[in-house]
Amino acid sequence: MKKFCFLFLLSVFVFAFVISCATTGSSSANYQTAVNLSPSDLVLGERIEVSGKFSDKEIESGRALQVLTAQALKDTNYDFIFMPRLQKTRNVVTLFGRPARIK
Repeated sequence: MKKFCFLFLLSVFVFAFVISCATTGSSSANYQTAVNLSPSDLVLGERIEVSGKFSDKEIESGRALQVLTAQALKDTNYDFIFMPRLQKTRNVVTLFGRPARIK
């Protein structure tokens, strides 16, 4: 009887350990990150403007913003676009903003 109780408790603990260690995956995960900064922590560049042709579906999914941000920052030493704004005129989408990096 003691062996049965010991094996039962051991199997419960092993089962609980396996379940707690299991990770769930997501096919597309977007992570939003918030950072508290003061104005003296940022280096801002001159205003930029980048354009490209995108469909409505690409604009709604956020792909247009990602592609235009990558194009804008490609040959710079900046990390992100401060306060990006998208403007759509027919099929052309324009990204306005200021490139920035953290000191």
